[in-house]
Amino acid sequence: MDTRFIYTVQTIEIYYRYLIKNIKKIDTNNFGLRSAINFLFDMASDVMMPLVRNKNQFISRVLASRNYYSHYAEELQPK
Repeated sequence: MDTRFIYTVQTIEIYYRYLIKNIKKIDTNNFGLRSAINFLFDMASDVMMPLVRNKNQFISRVLASRNYYSHYAEELQPK
């Protein structure tokens, strides 16, 4: 589970950077994971909205989980 989650998040980051470089319609100063998930969430909102009740909370939990699984620090463990 941990490895698949990390690979999925890395794929999101890579795809977002690809879009930034090739489409140029995205704010090129904002490479953060939060921005990437937010952008992709908005692109697929018709699919995501029925699955996720609170977009900002979902994004925050993904970020917290990524940080925990990347760094394995107890203080970063998602709640």
